[in-house]
Amino acid sequence: MQVPPAQRPPVVVARPRSPLDGHPHLIAAMRAIDAQIAQLRAARNGDDGFGGHRQRAIELALQARAQVFHAAVFADRHP
Repeated sequence: MQVPPAQRPPVVVARPRSPLDGHPHLIAAMRAIDAQIAQLRAARNGDDGFGGHRQRAIELALQARAQVFHAAVFADRHP
């Protein structure tokens, strides 16, 4: 016998654990970097794009983001 959809228990899908879980300061840093990247991508200065410096700043921010993530991974592996 099939149970009507309204009577079925809700399906709970667990979110996989992130290395950032338990590191609120690293989460805040990631959010700040993401906001910086968004601001840099939104910036416009004619066709030259700030002489390539804006793009370089984005690349460095992405590297910083990766380092924050690696810091969380390291912290999880070396409590």
